Amino acid sequence: MRPHRLLAALSLLSLSVPAFAAPLAQGQEYNVPGTKTWAWMHRDPETGENYSEVIFDDLNGKEAYLTFKCIYPGFTHLLFADQPLFDLRTPTFADSTVKVYYSVDGGELRPVESVNFELGEELTDLSNKVLSFNSRRANEEITKGLGRGATVDLVIMPTSFSPMKSATQYRFSGKGFFEAMEKINFCDMQMMKAN
Repeated sequence: MRPHRLLAALSLLSLSVPAFAAPLAQGQEYNVPGTKTWAWMHRDPETGENYSEVIFDDLNGKEAYLTFKCIYPGFTHLLFADQPLFDLRTPTFADSTVKVYYSVDGGELRPVESVNFELGEELTDLSNKVLSFNSRRANEEITKGLGRGATVDLVIMPTSFSPMKSATQYRFSGKGFFEAMEKINFCDMQMMKAN
């Protein structure tokens, strides 16, 4: 086949291929090849709302990960830490127990103005290791960084009320973020609805 005919055939073939990969089925996980980025599809069985997540494993090898979670009418980030962030016997507000800072691509450390502990339905060993970010600015800046494949650092600083002895740093790469978002149907474009 001559080169110009081959190019024409490839062009026609590309027109028949959908622009986006098919989303995952309910409960499926997907690891973006060559990355520490995962997609997990979850829809509310009653309402059909998309509560899926993109998950980033810590680059330093800690047993920790950061999630980008679809939550209508927007999204949030949660940090699942590898060590307890407060003592379950004396629960306190997150903001008085730890201070959380973030940096995108080695830039200036900025505070996450407000964080909460995610206690869940029962007080478990895991629940004192989960933080949700309540700062719109931090959520947006972290998402923009991850969206362009940047590295995001999170630094957890203990306060006098924290059982932590020293600051802990986590590092996450946004490599594969777009492909993972495809797999969860871009949160059904819930981010767009929020604006």
